[in-house]
Amino acid sequence: MNPVETQAAGGERREVSAGRIRLRESEPFEAELRTFVQRRLRLATWVLGLAGAGLLVVGRVADLANHGWVPANQLHPSVMIHLLAVLLAFGLHGVLKRRRLSAAGLVGVDTFITLALIAVCLLIYAFSYETGIQQVVPLLGLLLIARAIVLPSRPGRTVLLSLPAPVGILAIQLAYGRAYTVDGALYPEHGFAAYVLWDQAALWLAVGLAGLTSRVVYAARVHAYEAAKVGRYTLEERIGGGAIGEVYRARHALIRRPVAVKILRPEVASERNLALFEREVQR
Repeated sequence: MNPVETQAAGGERREVSAGRIRLRESEPFEAELRTFVQRRLRLATWVLGLAGAGLLVVGRVADLANHGWVPANQLHPSVMIHLLAVLLAFGLHGVLKRRRLSAAGLVGVDTFITLALIAVCLLIYAFSYETGIQQVVPLLGLLLIARAIVLPSRPGRTVLLSLPAPVGILAIQLAYGRAYTVDGALYPEHGFAAYVLWDQAALWLAVGLAGLTSRVVYAARVHAYEAAKVGRYTLEERIGGGAIGEVYRARHALIRRPVAVKILRPEVASERNLALFEREVQR
Protein backbone atom coordinates (compact mmCIF):
# COMPACT_ATOMS: atom_id res chain seq x y z
CA MET A 1 0.00 0.00 0.00
CA ASN A 2 1.33 3.48 -0.83
CA PRO A 3 1.61 5.94 2.03
CA VAL A 4 -1.68 7.80 2.33
CA GLU A 5 -3.07 10.28 4.81
CA THR A 6 -6.17 9.46 6.85
CA GLN A 7 -8.54 11.71 8.75
CA ALA A 8 -10.55 10.67 11.80
CA ALA A 9 -13.59 12.27 13.41
CA GLY A 10 -11.34 14.12 15.88
CA GLY A 11 -9.20 15.57 13.09
CA GLU A 12 -6.10 13.50 13.91
CA ARG A 13 -3.92 12.39 10.95
CA ARG A 14 -2.28 9.02 10.64
CA GLU A 15 0.07 7.69 7.95
CA VAL A 16 0.05 4.12 6.67
CA SER A 17 3.49 2.90 5.63
CA ALA A 18 4.12 0.32 2.95
CA GLY A 19 6.59 -1.71 5.02
CA ARG A 20 5.78 -4.96 6.78
CA ILE A 21 4.44 -4.46 10.33
CA ARG A 22 6.12 -6.39 13.10
CA LEU A 23 3.36 -6.89 15.62
CA ARG A 24 4.23 -6.57 19.28
CA GLU A 25 1.42 -7.97 21.34
CA SER A 26 -0.23 -4.69 22.19
CA GLU A 27 -3.20 -4.15 24.47
CA PRO A 28 -5.60 -3.48 21.54
CA PHE A 29 -4.55 -6.73 19.85
CA GLU A 30 -4.99 -8.66 23.09
CA ALA A 31 -8.46 -7.13 23.55
CA GLU A 32 -9.47 -8.03 19.99
CA LEU A 33 -8.08 -11.55 20.37
CA ARG A 34 -9.85 -11.99 23.71
CA THR A 35 -13.20 -11.07 22.17
CA PHE A 36 -12.61 -13.45 19.27
CA VAL A 37 -11.55 -16.34 21.53
CA GLN A 38 -14.60 -15.89 23.78
CA ARG A 39 -16.89 -16.08 20.74
CA ARG A 40 -15.11 -19.21 19.52
CA LEU A 41 -15.25 -20.86 22.97
CA ARG A 42 -18.95 -20.09 23.21
CA LEU A 43 -19.52 -21.69 19.81
CA ALA A 44 -17.30 -24.68 20.67
CA THR A 45 -19.12 -25.45 23.93
CA TRP A 46 -22.49 -25.25 22.18
CA VAL A 47 -21.38 -27.57 19.37
CA LEU A 48 -19.73 -29.98 21.81
CA GLY A 49 -22.88 -30.09 23.92
CA LEU A 50 -25.14 -30.77 20.95
CA ALA A 51 -22.76 -33.32 19.38
CA GLY A 52 -22.23 -35.08 22.70
CA ALA A 53 -25.96 -35.23 23.38
CA GLY A 54 -26.61 -36.59 19.88
CA LEU A 55 -23.95 -39.29 20.20
CA LEU A 56 -25.26 -40.25 23.63
CA VAL A 57 -28.80 -40.67 22.34
CA VAL A 58 -27.68 -42.63 19.26
CA GLY A 59 -25.52 -44.91 21.40
CA ARG A 60 -28.30 -45.64 23.86
CA VAL A 61 -30.84 -46.31 21.09
CA ALA A 62 -28.39 -48.66 19.34
CA ASP A 63 -27.74 -50.52 22.61
CA LEU A 64 -31.49 -50.90 23.23
CA ALA A 65 -32.01 -52.20 19.70
CA ASN A 66 -29.19 -54.76 20.02
CA HIS A 67 -29.52 -55.90 23.63
CA GLY A 68 -32.88 -54.64 24.91
CA TRP A 69 -33.18 -52.89 28.26
CA VAL A 70 -30.14 -53.85 30.30
CA PRO A 71 -29.75 -51.50 33.30
CA ALA A 72 -26.03 -52.30 33.60
CA ASN A 73 -25.52 -51.06 30.02
CA GLN A 74 -27.63 -47.92 30.34
CA LEU A 75 -26.00 -46.95 33.66
CA HIS A 76 -22.49 -47.99 32.66
CA PRO A 77 -19.76 -45.63 34.03
CA SER A 78 -18.81 -44.61 30.48
CA VAL A 79 -22.42 -43.51 29.85
CA MET A 80 -22.50 -41.47 33.08
CA ILE A 81 -19.18 -39.82 32.20
CA HIS A 82 -20.53 -38.97 28.73
CA LEU A 83 -23.70 -37.46 30.24
CA LEU A 84 -21.68 -35.39 32.73
CA ALA A 85 -19.51 -34.05 29.89
CA VAL A 86 -22.61 -32.95 27.92
CA LEU A 87 -24.05 -31.12 30.94
CA LEU A 88 -20.69 -29.47 31.59
CA ALA A 89 -20.43 -28.25 27.98
CA PHE A 90 -23.86 -26.59 28.15
CA GLY A 91 -23.01 -25.10 31.57
CA LEU A 92 -19.80 -23.52 30.25
CA HIS A 93 -21.71 -22.20 27.24
CA GLY A 94 -24.09 -20.43 29.60
CA VAL A 95 -21.20 -18.84 31.53
CA LEU A 96 -19.46 -17.67 28.34
CA LYS A 97 -22.72 -16.23 27.01
CA ARG A 98 -23.48 -14.19 30.13
CA ARG A 99 -20.05 -13.05 31.30
CA ARG A 100 -17.09 -11.40 29.59
CA LEU A 101 -14.03 -13.25 30.88
CA SER A 102 -10.52 -11.92 31.36
CA ALA A 103 -7.60 -13.26 29.32
CA ALA A 104 -6.61 -15.52 32.22
CA GLY A 105 -10.20 -16.72 32.53
CA LEU A 106 -10.37 -17.61 28.83
CA VAL A 107 -7.05 -19.47 29.03
CA GLY A 108 -8.43 -21.36 32.01
CA VAL A 109 -11.65 -22.28 30.20
CA ASP A 110 -9.73 -23.39 27.09
CA THR A 111 -7.35 -25.50 29.21
CA PHE A 112 -10.21 -27.00 31.20
CA ILE A 113 -12.27 -27.89 28.12
CA THR A 114 -9.30 -29.44 26.30
CA LEU A 115 -8.12 -31.50 29.27
CA ALA A 116 -11.70 -32.45 30.21
CA LEU A 117 -12.39 -33.72 26.68
CA ILE A 118 -9.18 -35.77 26.71
CA ALA A 119 -10.01 -37.09 30.20
CA VAL A 120 -13.53 -38.10 29.15
CA CYS A 121 -12.17 -39.96 26.11
CA LEU A 122 -9.53 -41.71 28.23
CA LEU A 123 -12.06 -42.75 30.88
CA ILE A 124 -14.43 -44.13 28.25
CA TYR A 125 -11.49 -45.95 26.66
CA ALA A 126 -10.37 -47.41 30.00
CA PHE A 127 -13.84 -48.59 31.04
CA SER A 128 -14.62 -50.05 27.58
CA TYR A 129 -11.15 -51.37 26.73
CA GLU A 130 -12.06 -55.06 26.97
CA THR A 131 -14.89 -54.59 24.47
CA GLY A 132 -12.30 -53.80 21.80
CA ILE A 133 -13.33 -50.15 21.48
CA GLN A 134 -11.39 -48.54 18.63
CA GLN A 135 -13.17 -45.22 18.05
CA VAL A 136 -11.46 -43.30 20.85
CA VAL A 137 -7.99 -42.96 19.29
CA PRO A 138 -9.16 -41.39 15.98
CA LEU A 139 -11.69 -39.27 17.92
CA LEU A 140 -8.92 -37.90 20.13
CA GLY A 141 -6.82 -37.07 17.08
CA LEU A 142 -9.73 -35.22 15.45
CA LEU A 143 -10.48 -33.29 18.66
CA LEU A 144 -6.87 -32.08 18.96
CA ILE A 145 -6.79 -30.84 15.36
CA ALA A 146 -10.30 -29.33 15.59
CA ARG A 147 -9.30 -27.31 18.67
CA ALA A 148 -6.25 -25.95 16.83
CA ILE A 149 -8.48 -24.88 13.90
CA VAL A 150 -11.17 -23.24 16.04
CA LEU A 151 -9.09 -21.48 18.71
CA PRO A 152 -6.09 -19.22 17.96
CA SER A 153 -3.30 -20.48 20.21
CA ARG A 154 0.47 -20.53 20.26
CA PRO A 155 1.79 -23.84 18.84
CA GLY A 156 3.80 -24.62 21.97
CA ARG A 157 0.71 -24.33 24.15
CA THR A 158 -1.31 -26.49 21.75
CA VAL A 159 1.30 -29.25 21.84
CA LEU A 160 1.54 -29.06 25.64
CA LEU A 161 -2.24 -29.37 26.05
CA SER A 162 -2.32 -32.27 23.58
CA LEU A 163 0.30 -34.41 25.33
CA PRO A 164 -2.09 -36.18 27.77
CA ALA A 165 -3.84 -37.85 24.81
CA PRO A 166 -1.03 -40.13 23.55
CA VAL A 167 0.45 -40.56 27.04
CA GLY A 168 -2.92 -41.53 28.52
CA ILE A 169 -3.73 -44.03 25.76
CA LEU A 170 -0.29 -45.62 26.15
CA ALA A 171 -0.71 -45.88 29.93
CA ILE A 172 -4.09 -47.63 29.59
CA GLN A 173 -2.82 -50.08 26.97
CA LEU A 174 0.26 -50.95 29.03
CA ALA A 175 -1.86 -51.32 32.17
CA TYR A 176 -4.01 -53.97 30.45
CA GLY A 177 -1.00 -55.51 28.74
CA ARG A 178 -3.09 -56.95 25.92
CA ALA A 179 -5.47 -55.83 23.20
CA TYR A 180 -8.96 -56.87 22.12
CA THR A 181 -10.68 -57.05 18.74
CA VAL A 182 -13.94 -55.22 18.03
CA ASP A 183 -15.99 -58.26 19.08
CA GLY A 184 -14.19 -58.47 22.43
CA ALA A 185 -11.91 -61.38 21.49
CA LEU A 186 -8.32 -61.35 22.70
CA TYR A 187 -5.91 -59.85 20.16
CA PRO A 188 -2.99 -62.11 19.15
CA GLU A 189 -0.27 -61.65 21.76
CA HIS A 190 2.49 -61.15 19.23
CA GLY A 191 0.55 -58.27 17.66
CA PHE A 192 0.16 -56.20 20.83
CA ALA A 193 3.35 -54.16 20.27
CA ALA A 194 2.30 -53.25 16.71
CA TYR A 195 -1.21 -52.39 18.01
CA VAL A 196 0.27 -49.94 20.53
CA LEU A 197 2.78 -48.45 18.07
CA TRP A 198 0.13 -47.75 15.42
CA ASP A 199 -2.07 -45.93 17.96
CA GLN A 200 0.90 -43.91 19.21
CA ALA A 201 1.96 -43.02 15.66
CA ALA A 202 -1.56 -41.79 14.85
CA LEU A 203 -1.83 -39.71 18.03
CA TRP A 204 1.63 -38.15 17.80
CA LEU A 205 0.92 -37.28 14.18
CA ALA A 206 -2.29 -35.58 15.36
CA VAL A 207 -0.32 -33.67 18.03
CA GLY A 208 2.17 -32.49 15.40
CA LEU A 209 -0.59 -31.47 12.98
CA ALA A 210 -2.41 -29.62 15.79
CA GLY A 211 0.77 -27.67 16.60
CA LEU A 212 1.34 -26.81 12.94
CA THR A 213 -2.32 -25.79 12.52
CA SER A 214 -2.08 -23.53 15.57
CA ARG A 215 0.98 -21.85 14.10
CA VAL A 216 -0.87 -21.14 10.85
CA VAL A 217 -4.14 -20.04 12.50
CA TYR A 218 -2.43 -17.77 15.06
CA ALA A 219 -0.27 -16.17 12.36
CA ALA A 220 -3.37 -15.63 10.20
CA ARG A 221 -5.08 -13.89 13.12
CA VAL A 222 -2.07 -11.62 13.63
CA HIS A 223 -1.92 -10.78 9.90
CA ALA A 224 -5.66 -10.04 9.87
CA TYR A 225 -5.17 -7.64 12.76
CA GLU A 226 -2.20 -5.97 11.05
CA ALA A 227 -4.15 -5.61 7.81
CA ALA A 228 -6.95 -3.82 9.66
CA LYS A 229 -4.58 -1.34 11.35
CA VAL A 230 -4.19 2.27 10.22
CA GLY A 231 -1.78 3.95 12.60
CA ARG A 232 -3.41 3.74 16.03
CA TYR A 233 -6.78 2.85 14.53
CA THR A 234 -8.18 -0.63 13.99
CA LEU A 235 -10.62 -0.77 11.07
CA GLU A 236 -13.79 -2.71 11.83
CA GLU A 237 -16.32 -2.20 9.04
CA ARG A 238 -16.69 -0.28 5.77
CA ILE A 239 -19.55 2.21 6.14
CA GLY A 240 -19.28 4.21 2.94
CA GLY A 241 -17.13 5.43 0.08
CA GLY A 242 -16.73 7.86 -2.76
CA ALA A 243 -14.80 8.37 -5.95
CA ILE A 244 -11.36 8.48 -4.32
CA GLY A 245 -11.84 7.31 -0.73
CA GLU A 246 -13.38 4.72 1.60
CA VAL A 247 -14.91 5.39 5.04
CA TYR A 248 -14.56 2.81 7.81
CA ARG A 249 -15.87 2.50 11.31
CA ALA A 250 -12.78 2.10 13.49
CA ARG A 251 -11.56 1.90 17.07
CA HIS A 252 -8.73 4.03 18.44
CA ALA A 253 -6.11 2.29 20.59
CA LEU A 254 -6.43 4.85 23.41
CA ILE A 255 -9.80 6.55 22.99
CA ARG A 256 -11.66 3.22 23.05
CA ARG A 257 -14.74 4.54 21.28
CA PRO A 258 -16.02 4.24 17.70
CA VAL A 259 -14.61 6.75 15.20
CA ALA A 260 -14.83 7.22 11.44
CA VAL A 261 -11.66 6.92 9.37
CA LYS A 262 -11.49 7.94 5.72
CA ILE A 263 -8.76 6.38 3.56
CA LEU A 264 -7.56 7.46 0.14
CA ARG A 265 -7.60 4.52 -2.28
CA PRO A 266 -4.01 3.56 -3.23
CA GLU A 267 -4.83 3.26 -6.94
CA VAL A 268 -5.88 6.94 -7.12
CA ALA A 269 -3.21 8.37 -4.78
CA SER A 270 -1.92 11.05 -7.17
CA GLU A 271 -0.76 14.52 -6.04
CA ARG A 272 -3.97 16.07 -7.38
CA ASN A 273 -6.24 13.56 -5.64
CA LEU A 274 -4.23 13.81 -2.43
CA ALA A 275 -4.72 17.59 -2.36
CA LEU A 276 -8.44 17.14 -3.08
CA PHE A 277 -8.68 14.53 -0.34
CA GLU A 278 -6.99 16.82 2.21
CA ARG A 279 -9.36 19.70 1.37
CA GLU A 280 -12.35 17.35 1.69
CA VAL A 281 -11.43 15.98 5.12
CA GLN A 282 -10.68 19.46 6.51
CA ARG A 283 -14.23 20.62 5.92
